[in-house]
Amino acid sequence: RVSVRMLQSMAVEDLDCLEARMVAEQRRLIQDVDLALERDPKATCDGSLSWKDISFSVEVPDGRTRTRRTILEPCTGHVDAGSLVALMGPSGSGKTTLLDILAGKKNAPYDGTVLFNGHERDKFFPRVAAYVAQSELMPEHWTVYEAVEFTSTLKKPRPKSMTGEEHAANLDQLLKDLGLLHVRNSCIGGDRVRGISGGQRKRASLARALVSGAHIMFCDEPT
Repeated sequence: RVSVRMLQSMAVEDLDCLEARMVAEQRRLIQDVDLALERDPKATCDGSLSWKDISFSVEVPDGRTRTRRTILEPCTGHVDAGSLVALMGPSGSGKTTLLDILAGKKNAPYDGTVLFNGHERDKFFPRVAAYVAQSELMPEHWTVYEAVEFTSTLKKPRPKSMTGEEHAANLDQLLKDLGLLHVRNSCIGGDRVRGISGGQRKRASLARALVSGAHIMFCDEPT
């Protein structure tokens, strides 16, 4: 294991060697992985995602000059609709960087192409995509049910044929599926308000993403 202090004291050449070893180890770990992915029968929306030659680098100071450092090497992939796919790799391998690029959350320039349903993403992509960050900010005094209901009302208004009781029952079923029904009326909490646990808060964020009606979800460290 390499600490932050050790990384700060290492020369550029040593950092490059360390990066090369990490990439080689990552490739060794995934080369024998063979997972059969099948479409979930509950999937009702088509949201395939493809990316080609996605890479990302930044400039870092090196004495009086600036050196280009690679954060994410070129990578290509495809995710079929209805699939559950995990990005795996050691710490610092660029998993979050790749996820942010695919989700359209990376503002800095990057190389490569990302396609959603075979087309380049447009300004409407955020309407059909949901992103669950490692730590999501929510009002501390919100209850778990209020957090999910707010997103449902904002993102996916209920049909006129659905009664309020039916809508509430659907939200309660989602909370039950995620193990949150028993904290339905508990506050989200935070620094100033006592609330649910960190794991429950993460599941509340997942519930908000699921209830939004998104065609594709991006989750950064959801476990």
